[in-house]
Amino acid sequence: MEIMEEGRGSHFDPNVLDVFSCIAKPLYDRFGGKEEIFREELGEIITKYFREGMDSLEY
Repeated sequence: MEIMEEGRGSHFDPNVLDVFSCIAKPLYDRFGGKEEIFREELGEIITKYFREGMDSLEY
């Protein structure tokens, strides 16, 4: 976070950084050092938004 704050306005959009800084700690608490849990939850999200309904698409 410190590095991102140093780049605020030059490398990082201040508005995006403000939002990210609000969720960074909860995300770290939830997933920090828990790669397997992260991969499982990410897989569920990817399936939900990018795979569900694929069989109903017409090509």
